[in-house]
Amino acid sequence: MLRRLITESGVLWQRVDKSGVGDSQGPECSGLDYETELAQHRAALRQLLSRPDVDPKRVVIYGASMGSNMAPLLAAGQDVAGVAVWGGGAMTWYERTLRFERNALELGDMDPARLASEVSARAAFLARYLIHGESPTTIAASDPELGKVWSRMVGTSGETQYGRPLAFHQQAQRQNWTGAWARVHAPVLVLYGELDWFETRDSAALIVDVVNRARPGAATLIVVPGLDHHFVRYANRRDAYRETGGTVAADPVVEAMLAWLARIGVRRP
Repeated sequence: MLRRLITESGVLWQRVDKSGVGDSQGPECSGLDYETELAQHRAALRQLLSRPDVDPKRVVIYGASMGSNMAPLLAAGQDVAGVAVWGGGAMTWYERTLRFERNALELGDMDPARLASEVSARAAFLARYLIHGESPTTIAASDPELGKVWSRMVGTSGETQYGRPLAFHQQAQRQNWTGAWARVHAPVLVLYGELDWFETRDSAALIVDVVNRARPGAATLIVVPGLDHHFVRYANRRDAYRETGGTVAADPVVEAMLAWLARIGVRRP
């Protein structure tokens, strides 16, 4: 998808890899907290704006997944030409993580009789971990039964979650993404895959609502039928969760992005 956007758009792209990923040097991504990564993206944007071959009035910020919640923090108050995001929303990290956990339980065929109690347990754990900033070790020491939730959650290992340190997620919870979106003064394109169980349509739609409340008509939501978080098309949500029988389908996203870039005047139609 990115390769096609870069080659077919006819515009200059600067891709920023996380520290220790791809061509980026520096500390390994697994030790990178949210604020440090955000600062690196801000530095990259400043570098891009300083290039003699870049018109600073025609810069578009694109972020996917976690990048979709960093994008408004970079764009807020900036005189950019547009912001486009994929697979993200404007709800808090606590809300997003709890919904993600619930999706995994539902799609993983948990016994419906146990679902409510397990979601409540994870909500209680996440409140202490994300909102109050406690470590899983501290939570387990004060409440051993609640501490067991950590090992049942998706992507946890030792003192990391989704391969990132605890501080990354706790700092993400402290960000005001809705407030940042309200301060974006550029056209906004929100792309969401219908079968993306990582994020919710409501959270993606919240971006559009916040932006359009401040500047009516500035934001557009496009829901792409059948696509998951990784631009793969599946027959249904369970197949997307299990990653069975999918086919890569970047065309709808590429076409929507190229059309939007032309509509806001960044590229020729």
